[in-house]
Amino acid sequence: MPKTAILILAAGASTRMGRPKQLLPWKNTTLIGNCIKTAKAITADVLVVLGANATIISDVLPSSVETAINIGWKNGMGTSIAFGVQQIEEKFQPEQLLVLLIDQPLIDEAYLKKLLRQNSNKIVATKYGNRVGVPVLFPRTVFKELKNLSADHGARHLLEKFKDQLLILEANGKAVDLDTPENYANYFDTYGK
Repeated sequence: MPKTAILILAAGASTRMGRPKQLLPWKNTTLIGNCIKTAKAITADVLVVLGANATIISDVLPSSVETAINIGWKNGMGTSIAFGVQQIEEKFQPEQLLVLLIDQPLIDEAYLKKLLRQNSNKIVATKYGNRVGVPVLFPRTVFKELKNLSADHGARHLLEKFKDQLLILEANGKAVDLDTPENYANYFDTYGK
């Protein structure tokens, strides 16, 4: 398998949640802890990009986790991806990059391994509803494009641009984003205790 690094995006302010969702309880840890555990089951080369609430979040992370703070996090997820890819290239020199979000706790090791098995030198994105997105696997051939993402042009723009090089994988209900107190509570009661 090509050398893989994982970029965990955790820079957002969780405005719809009303508190830092990175720190919300999930199983025996937090949402961010759960995501890190899943990522580390795949590769040791994991980088967490922080932004809003970086100090309080980094205080609860294990010292073994690489972090980087995107001071431009308010400019959107595209800037966190661009910043993270730059950091990951310098630290790990991967051949491919897997991007994860901390608020998708149903994404598990089995799904990520299935995604990695596509091993196609194409972009492999996750389908949920009528959309495609994260988790998404990017080959090295698009790293330059990723580093040029901005507030105006995020990763969704890139998936559209490279749609002829895109494989889409069905997550079978695992690609659920926990964005509000209500949907967090519902999923926590069923899966997070």
